[in-house]
Amino acid sequence: MDNKQEETVANTATNLDNLMTRIAAVPRNEIRLAVLRDEVEVHTSQLQPSGTGTIHTIIGGIEQRIEEIQK
Repeated sequence: MDNKQEETVANTATNLDNLMTRIAAVPRNEIRLAVLRDEVEVHTSQLQPSGTGTIHTIIGGIEQRIEEIQK
């Protein structure tokens, strides 16, 4: 990963916060949930019968974050 990509990853939340002001009257958590659910779908589509334990871990972490936001 080059420096520009690292900077982009590090600023993800900041970029989302900046975008919030341009998104219509959609609550912040609703946007977060939509993005997280999309990520679960992407990772789920990458699952294979074996060798994808890390992806299962990632999906579990994202699902835990979804539950936290929904509380």
